[in-house]
Amino acid sequence: MPCEDIMVRNPDSLSPDTPLWDGLMMLAERGHRIIPLVSGDRQYQGALTRLHLLSLVLPDAVTIEDGLKNLGFVRGQMPVLRARLEAGRHLTLQEVLQRHPVDVPTIKPGTAIMEAIWLMYKDGFGVPVVDDDNRLLGLVTGKAAVRALKQMPV
Repeated sequence: MPCEDIMVRNPDSLSPDTPLWDGLMMLAERGHRIIPLVSGDRQYQGALTRLHLLSLVLPDAVTIEDGLKNLGFVRGQMPVLRARLEAGRHLTLQEVLQRHPVDVPTIKPGTAIMEAIWLMYKDGFGVPVVDDDNRLLGLVTGKAAVRALKQMPV
């Protein structure tokens, strides 16, 4: 079964010029793990993920390669976390993606569902579906994949 049969068509999306705060609110309020970023003509530009939010609040010493592995010593840091998030409030989503790159693979409509499931398992978020001109067509989500698996005969 191809991904186009299970993808969420016309998923929520945002412009790369959207303020970070608006993107974070959409992630939080709608329970998304990923929000595709598209231009006015639906050209896929990347995606905001929960990993971007987490990378904004973590200390740099943790996010660098071979950085700190244990933060058990950090206590009572909510004001610091809020301050770090507030410091990034003026950024656009495009700027966040440039500062904190997260590899978000895309797939074509004819891609087998098994590949999309593998990508979601590996990366922890949905997979954008784009056409040959890189226009966003949909999003394969964990919920959509589970629904498709449930309908398959055993």
